[in-house]
Amino acid sequence: MAKPIAGSLSFTIDGVPYSTTGSFVISPSNTSNEALVDHQQGVHVKRINIAPGISGTLVMAEGVSLALLQRLEGGTVTASLINGTTYDLQGAFVMDKIDHDADSGEASFELFGSSCMPR
Repeated sequence: MAKPIAGSLSFTIDGVPYSTTGSFVISPSNTSNEALVDHQQGVHVKRINIAPGISGTLVMAEGVSLALLQRLEGGTVTASLINGTTYDLQGAFVMDKIDHDADSGEASFELFGSSCMPR
């Protein structure tokens, strides 16, 4: 599993832009490879289609609520990482639910979409 990297996350819901900071893992791949071994010990690869995404934790900034984030569907999410790399997740939606840790003020999330491309 990749190590999260700090950065900012921006998105628009109902025409209103939002931005917050956090720590993210970017998964831009749209396929995953699985190794298969046949009865003669030959090794083959099976490619499985997967949804690209962004996961991690974010700091709950003023004006950003869990209910608001949960409504994200079909939008573009931009992750600008501290290392200078920027990714755009197109067709983004929240997978499952968002958990908010009241002690740290951070929320863990998982977003998926149709494509995740670097700029």
